[in-house]
Amino acid sequence: MAVYMITYDLKAFEKRNYTGLYDAIKGYEHWCRPFEAVWFVDTVTKSEADISMELKPHLQSENGDTLLVIRVIQERSGYYSAKCVDWMQSDSRTWRTPAVR
Repeated sequence: MAVYMITYDLKAFEKRNYTGLYDAIKGYEHWCRPFEAVWFVDTVTKSEADISMELKPHLQSENGDTLLVIRVIQERSGYYSAKCVDWMQSDSRTWRTPAVR
């Protein structure tokens, strides 16, 4: 499939342990976490809908938790950890090819 960005807003963070959410994301073989509420996962077997459905049980939507999963392309720019830069630049990533315009 591709590389996906997972981002969320955890409204009940102070009241609930989100270890299950973090562990579920880490369950994907290839992942990196450049920012507190942003992860990237690389999977050849899951779609963005699959990932959303797998992570939804770990959220408290009744308290306002939100989740967004987006398939991303290779082009990017930013400042984040060297570990995630290496992850992003790895030849083993399955990037979506951008459409030719």
